[in-house]
Amino acid sequence: MDYYYLRCRSITYAQRVVRTLDKGGIHGWVVKLPSRGISEGCGYSVKIAGYKLYPALDIIRQNRLELVGIYAVGDDGIPYEVRP
Repeated sequence: MDYYYLRCRSITYAQRVVRTLDKGGIHGWVVKLPSRGISEGCGYSVKIAGYKLYPALDIIRQNRLELVGIYAVGDDGIPYEVRP
């Protein structure tokens, strides 16, 4: 199963995103984004199943939350930014 990482500006903001997604029926959890290839800002993200990306983004937009970026991790372990 593929996963996406919804990068947040802080750990508390990531926790807020998780609570909001849970209310919308999407399970996510706060994790540290693998730091290889990422140098700036907070490394905390919300990890979600790949097939739930678009419903999760809808919930995030409806609740006026902001993300720093959306990432996937390649087979080499290096995260890369994706644009849905």
